[in-house]
Amino acid sequence: MAAAAIVLASCASDGVAGERVEVTPDLFMPELVLSEWKIEGDLVVPEGQIIAQVLNFGFTEHNVGLEGGPFSSTLFSDEEEAFDLGTLEPGTYVLYCDIEGHRSSGMETTLTVLAVTDGAMTVPFDE
Repeated sequence: MAAAAIVLASCASDGVAGERVEVTPDLFMPELVLSEWKIEGDLVVPEGQIIAQVLNFGFTEHNVGLEGGPFSSTLFSDEEEAFDLGTLEPGTYVLYCDIEGHRSSGMETTLTVLAVTDGAMTVPFDE
C-alpha cells in the first residue's frame, strides 16, 4: 500500500455486494459534497491515508469532519478544499458538519473504510 493513499480502479459506490474492486497504489481523493442538509459523495473508500476534495454546493457555510477527529475549514457557497482525514483503518466513521444546528438538521453520514487484500477490496453491500 502506498504511503500517500490508494486509488480505486473502479468506483466502489457502484459496487455489488461481494464484488471485489481492484485498487492500485496512487493518490485517491474521494469527493465529499456538502449542501443543505446533507453530506454526499464517495462514502466507501479503501483503507489508508484519505485526502478528500470537499465541495460546498450549499447556499450557506458548511464544514465536515470525523467524529473525534479533524475538521475541514468552514467553506462558503461554491468553495472547495483538499481535506486530510488522516490514515484510516477498516471500519465505519461518522462524518458531520459541526456548525451549530447543521448536524441536527441532517448533516451527518457514515464513511465506510474497506480493507485492501491482494490489491482489491470486497464491497460488503449493494449501493
